[in-house]
Amino acid sequence: MKKNTLPLFWKFSLSIIAIVLIFGSINVLLIWKSFSSSMEEELGKREKFIAQSIATQAVDPLLYDDLIALQKLVNETNSIDLAISYIFILDGKQNVLAHSFPQSVPPQLIKANSIESSADFSLRTIELKDSTKVIIRDIAIPIMDKSLGVVRIGIEESEINVAINKTISNFIFMVLVFLIAGIFGAFIFSYIITNPIKIISNTADKIDLTTFQSHKRLSDNKQNIGNRKKA
Repeated sequence: MKKNTLPLFWKFSLSIIAIVLIFGSINVLLIWKSFSSSMEEELGKREKFIAQSIATQAVDPLLYDDLIALQKLVNETNSIDLAISYIFILDGKQNVLAHSFPQSVPPQLIKANSIESSADFSLRTIELKDSTKVIIRDIAIPIMDKSLGVVRIGIEESEINVAINKTISNFIFMVLVFLIAGIFGAFIFSYIITNPIKIISNTADKIDLTTFQSHKRLSDNKQNIGNRKKA
């Protein structure tokens, strides 16, 4: 009884596809972790850059005690970047000079992050204790030597995750396109390799070996008879 074996074409194709999928999946996981870490670091740098920019621009309004200009600076920066949850500026005595909150800055938030004397900034994760349990990445940047005050900026962690996931999703889509192209290429490569072998195999199957052996025996008999006559 003849066994139903998988055609050579599919053996080649499935083997190459398996290799492409295995190595592709491993690369996707490694790149996902690396890219996610890099994106989080870049977003942290962006947050720090915004805070430093505010700290630099706030020097003159603080020196001239221009609280209107200070509030305008906070409002303009907060409206430019929608990922920012809040901005507020403190003086050297921890008094709020300007902020982006609808009413006032929560007192517990003011004390949640402070800059150590040996550091040039402070970044902390804060969980707001309300019904939503929002997690905030809060950065504190000193204005000049911290004697003038401190700039505080908060960005919701969910906003950071959305930005990271959006960028990574686009990247993963590109990787999947390359994987699909690799699978399609596997079929083409398998066809190029197995088609000549299949043609040779089909040609060999059409050869009638019994007829060939009969002709060979007849030829051998004629040769033997000829040799006997010569003898």
